[in-house]
Amino acid sequence: MKILFLIDPNSIHDIKWVKYFSLQSTYKCYFICREHHYSMQIVEEINENFGIIFLGNVKYFSISKPLNTIKQSLFIKNLIKKYNIDLFHIQYAEPNALWTLLKPIIKVPIIITCRGTDVLKTIPEHFAKKDLLNQIVKCLYKLAFIKSDWITVTSQRQMESIKKFSGRQKNISIIRTGVAIDEIKKDNSQFFRKEITKSFILFPRYIKPLYNHEFCLKAVEKLPKRIKDGYQMVFIGKDSGDISYQRSLIEMMSLSKSVEYIFLPKLQQKEISELYKRASLIVMTPLSDGSPVSAMEALILNKNVILGPLEYDKDIFDNPLIHKMNSWHIDELIDKIERCLFIKNKVKLDERITSLLDSSKNMRKLEYIYYRLKASE
Repeated sequence: MKILFLIDPNSIHDIKWVKYFSLQSTYKCYFICREHHYSMQIVEEINENFGIIFLGNVKYFSISKPLNTIKQSLFIKNLIKKYNIDLFHIQYAEPNALWTLLKPIIKVPIIITCRGTDVLKTIPEHFAKKDLLNQIVKCLYKLAFIKSDWITVTSQRQMESIKKFSGRQKNISIIRTGVAIDEIKKDNSQFFRKEITKSFILFPRYIKPLYNHEFCLKAVEKLPKRIKDGYQMVFIGKDSGDISYQRSLIEMMSLSKSVEYIFLPKLQQKEISELYKRASLIVMTPLSDGSPVSAMEALILNKNVILGPLEYDKDIFDNPLIHKMNSWHIDELIDKIERCLFIKNKVKLDERITSLLDSSKNMRKLEYIYYRLKASE
């Protein structure tokens, strides 16, 4: 089976999905990406390590520049014809889902994979605005979601959002990125960062305003002295993500005289896994979220995790290792950090949840969808 993916090659989650299939002899996997996601080095690494073949860049689907959109449409159509593609799989719905409107001309099944913020925040915002441009965009998104052959989401809340704004009710499946359990449990002690010299609290989400790090920094500064003295505060993603936002965080950190911050670069999975294993506590408070893989990885390693006051799927995140906030009050986060650091009883993750988090089991669900769609052509 030949599959064309539209992905962000910089996304760990996108690559995890594609490589599951590209490393199997029964699949041949190609990908395109948006221009601003392109990096020759990353593209070459993906091809060398996972056998995923790069076919070119596309621009945004643009209403204001219809000639460009038509040109890009023909480019995608010709790729599908030239390489005899069986399925077109779009990762991340905003704005990529709009390419589903090509379905009448490309004539292969199209799947949209949603991650969280795309269908919980950014696309619904178009539906809330009343100006003419957003009304047009709203109609196009609604049509794109209705016309796609299948939609996958990573949480129940995403599914409910899609049903609400598009009216679509069928062929929507929860398929999570999940965790490569055997890989994350391997001994990666040789990859542990030397900058970390004592107990630490880990803030694993990368540096974007969405992940609300300034909220955590304000709480950290107000922690009791015994915690500030006893723990390093470890953040990940230096020199990546939103640079202006990163600068503001660095400035906040530099003003601190009582907290030891460690700001690590973007890390490989082996390095991140070892951080999870050794962290005293893991904290993440994004403003919007789907089913966070970072939290799943921490759960697999039986680590306590603090989450913000968002809706998370109860079948996974309603368990004793998850400490969900009830409000956006800094004092509540401070209290949860204090309590979690001094939990004495070790809790092990329920086997049922472990099964739900297994990436291989989730990808097999996707594989079933692929074959079902191919058979229906």
